[in-house]
Amino acid sequence: AVDRDQEPPDSGLMTEMLWSDPMSVRGRAPSQRGVGVMFGEDVTRNFLETNNLQLVVRSHEMKDEGYEVEHSGNLITVFSAPNYCDQMGNKGAFLRFTVLTDAERETEEKKAAMANGLNRNSERTLYGNMKVQYT
Repeated sequence: AVDRDQEPPDSGLMTEMLWSDPMSVRGRAPSQRGVGVMFGEDVTRNFLETNNLQLVVRSHEMKDEGYEVEHSGNLITVFSAPNYCDQMGNKGAFLRFTVLTDAERETEEKKAAMANGLNRNSERTLYGNMKVQYT
């Protein structure tokens, strides 16, 4: 178990989980951040199978659209801070699971206040069995 009620330490499982990022090629590689590792779809698939899970949801990596679906839909990165540091112009997102029927996942993004007043239009996109909406 990971004690989450603390500042991230310099090393260890919590630090690896916080700073590791997905990559588009198989295997593992050193992280460009200098801490953690990069991991491929095969690593994600193995983690899901080993732990009897269907999806990895992660954060702590800025995404222009506020989220990104990777590794054949088995990994979602959600970044909730819009216009990160008042200069990135990215969207913010959150993920909400609603039980519709067995094995259906739904995500929805809500418009957040932005320091620079950027405005974006609504869109709906379908990712497999995942419905995504953002404004």
